[in-house]
Amino acid sequence: MLVVLFAVSGAAPAAAATSVPLRHTNWVLRGSSSVNAVFDGNRVEGQNACNRYGAPYTVHGSRMTIGPDVSGTRAECPDSDPTYEAQLVKVASFRIRGTTLTLRDRAGRQLLVYRASIGKQALRGGWNATSYYTGTAVQSVGIGDNLTLEFVGARISGNGGCNTFDGPYTVRDVDRIHIGPLRSTLKACANPALNDQETHYLAALQHAVRYRVTGSTLTLFRPGDTVAATFERAMGLTSGT
Repeated sequence: MLVVLFAVSGAAPAAAATSVPLRHTNWVLRGSSSVNAVFDGNRVEGQNACNRYGAPYTVHGSRMTIGPDVSGTRAECPDSDPTYEAQLVKVASFRIRGTTLTLRDRAGRQLLVYRASIGKQALRGGWNATSYYTGTAVQSVGIGDNLTLEFVGARISGNGGCNTFDGPYTVRDVDRIHIGPLRSTLKACANPALNDQETHYLAALQHAVRYRVTGSTLTLFRPGDTVAATFERAMGLTSGT
């Protein structure tokens, strides 16, 4: 009997652990690849296509309020959801089941449904770098240059502009990542600028401690939530989520 009782009581924590936490998770709106929400501290922030937004929020049990003020940029974006911010301020409760977050209004009607974009599934595949940390600033990749990154299994590989590289990576918790140590080929770059770019790019990858995938965009963050590198998904390669 003792064995049975311990087995049953030990199963409960494992079941509870299957749900993703509300805070610090990258929630991507269902049916969209360009709208997300991240609840961090007492603010929710995210992206609605090319626009950024943010608002205060409070949580008490399963109750939630957002706003009433939602601030953000106002660029013209063909993929933006014009009703999204209005839906946010109607939120009265939330529920998380597994990797799905549902926000409802006071009457219990479903307003917004998100999925958690986490783990190796979200990273898997090929990416093209759009910017990287130089040690003093975040700089755009040179026009015509092709800095790549690919996640396969427990390893990454890519091209730094002159040389190819590879190495291990690990993910843990909701959004933590460790990359490296990386090794690369030793081909001489065509000019010093390309050499510097490659050196900074490989260093930036190994500075990464956190990641966020939203639709076709990957951001690697350094300590302090500062950018290490940004990427767009390579054509024809999807995360499988």
